[in-house]
Formats: sequence, structure tokens, C-alpha cells
Amino acid sequence: MNQLTTLPGTSAGPQAQTVRECQQRALMVKDLRRRLRELPDLRLDKVVAVRGGIEQGTYDGEALIDALLRRLENDMGVLCRRETAE
Repeated sequence: MNQLTTLPGTSAGPQAQTVRECQQRALMVKDLRRRLRELPDLRLDKVVAVRGGIEQGTYDGEALIDALLRRLENDMGVLCRRETAE
């Protein structure tokens, strides 16, 4: 069994550990790739929706920017309160 994880003429020391680490990393990469493929591609849907709204004249960019600025202002206030509380 030792022969499967070590190089000929070596012990089951650092080489065996390195082989296990490489195998673990390979499994992690495989799992991450699988999980990435499972994510829905929302960007394409949003791009199509925005383009359609622009073409039809129903896309209100100013309202979206105003809402974004309000959320940003609120988030900054929360962060400032947290910082001063610490």
C-alpha cells in the first residue's frame, strides 16, 4: 500500500503528504467548478431586460440611480455607526 503513495526508494514521508495534498486540491477544484456551473447566469437576463426597457423607452435609469444612492447612504451610515461604537 505504501508503494502507491511514495516514489521508489523513498519513505512515506513528505512525498506521501504532498500527493494527498494534491489530491485534495484537485477534489476542491473539481467541486468548485461543479458549483460554478450550477450558478444561474442572471447577468444575461438583466442585460436583455435593460436593453428591452431602453428600446421601449420604459427604462428609468434615474430612478434606479436614486434608489442606489439612498441604499449607499444608508449603508455608509450603518458602517459609520459600527465604527464609532467599537
